[in-house]
Amino acid sequence: INAEYMGIFFNSERETIMEAEDKIFSVDLGSKTVIHDAQFDYYGKRIATGCSDGTIKIFDCNAGEEGKPMQTSLIKAHTGPVWQTVWAHPRFGNILCSCGYDRRIVVWKMVKENEWDRVKEFECHKSSINCLALAPWEYGLIILAGSSDGNVSIINHANDRWEITQFLAHKPGVTCVSWGPSTPFLSGEIDPLEADNSEEKKEEEIGPMRFATGGCDGLVKHWVYDSSSKQFHEEVVSKRVGWIKDVAYAQYNTTGLCLPSEYFGTSSKFDTIAVCGEDKSIIVMKRNKDMWQEGIVATSKAPGVKLSWSADGYMLSVAYADGLVEVFQESEPGKWESVSTLNNGIQKGAPEEKKTQSLLITTLNLSLIHISEPTRPRLISYAVFCLKKK
Repeated sequence: INAEYMGIFFNSERETIMEAEDKIFSVDLGSKTVIHDAQFDYYGKRIATGCSDGTIKIFDCNAGEEGKPMQTSLIKAHTGPVWQTVWAHPRFGNILCSCGYDRRIVVWKMVKENEWDRVKEFECHKSSINCLALAPWEYGLIILAGSSDGNVSIINHANDRWEITQFLAHKPGVTCVSWGPSTPFLSGEIDPLEADNSEEKKEEEIGPMRFATGGCDGLVKHWVYDSSSKQFHEEVVSKRVGWIKDVAYAQYNTTGLCLPSEYFGTSSKFDTIAVCGEDKSIIVMKRNKDMWQEGIVATSKAPGVKLSWSADGYMLSVAYADGLVEVFQESEPGKWESVSTLNNGIQKGAPEEKKTQSLLITTLNLSLIHISEPTRPRLISYAVFCLKKK
């Protein structure tokens, strides 16, 4: 299977949230390689892709003609496929992390315009490193990685030193990881929009580090850091049939959001984790006090392979193995509705003039493998990365 094109879907913000114009660009990667991952930076201006040839390609979203994305950097990163890339928060500088089949985690830094140096390299696992995530910036520069050897590694950079903590998470192998937000535990008792969100208050009320993992054993686990024992304690929150393909912790953030409270779904008031796997169901789990409640968002003909929350925790995007992309929103507690779908490049319910913009993808006969969106609040945009079928 050769990946030759990258389709990028933009939703441009206008004066009001409801007035938006969709733009679709197709970028020829110019190589016979599979794209395994793609991630926006914090501002949604650059995209880093992880490729099967061991390279990372970085695109500037507005550098090309007519505002089209253009490749600005090519990094020879790994000796095997690059499974995942992740950008650090801007407060840490232009930092990019990657992991791959070669059992390595690499930290990159842009030293000059579009020039990247290898800052640090870790080879702390015995098998392929499948997934990577960076903690919310309030905790510092902390890397979370999951491997086929069943272990997760937490790599903390503090006082110019790197410290590695490793423990067994899923014996058959770890497939996905996702950090929880930096807020205290959300259980629906306090509306985040009504909380004191000053910087001083945030520092006082920062919650414990927590993250979710999924594995080949069909388990979804929730891990919480105990400052007294300085260890992460696990809790099995769900058991599915088959492998867990992805977990996504809703990253609710009120910073810079000036929206009415009715705009936000109930996911913004609870610790919320979305899960997809080989059982072809999409579920959302919410912490209600000390209990996790599970609800089914949808079931499909094909397994979900990638999940992505909007920055406000209001909408959930799902990419399926058959090429379908679907966006859900919670209209009322426990009730999820499909508000948008993209299948073979055609967005259902879109005006005719917007449907024609998607015909390029249909013509190229592409199938979806990844969906991503930036973390910057109020800028909603999606990148869909595709494989060209034989």
